[in-house]
Amino acid sequence: MSFKLRVLPLADRDLQSIFDFISEQSPEGAERWWNAFLDAATRATLHPEQYPFAAENVLVVQELRQFFFFSSKPVVAKNIGRFLRSLAMNC
Repeated sequence: MSFKLRVLPLADRDLQSIFDFISEQSPEGAERWWNAFLDAATRATLHPEQYPFAAENVLVVQELRQFFFFSSKPVVAKNIGRFLRSLAMNC
């Protein structure tokens, strides 16, 4: 089964704010940070079993996991999104 990562609205705003902040200091650094996030998000959808279940998992039929993205300088940890296990095998 495949997983899709849905970025929550608050996390989306946080991502944009972090990108903008880094971009003011270093546009190239912001691009590297964004690519690191995209790489981490891709790995998360390929290996969701490596991520913890969300607290809300007990309330839904579908499997619900959390994805945290950590970066350094400064260290930032954000609850970026939730995984939803697709009901269709070929999604």
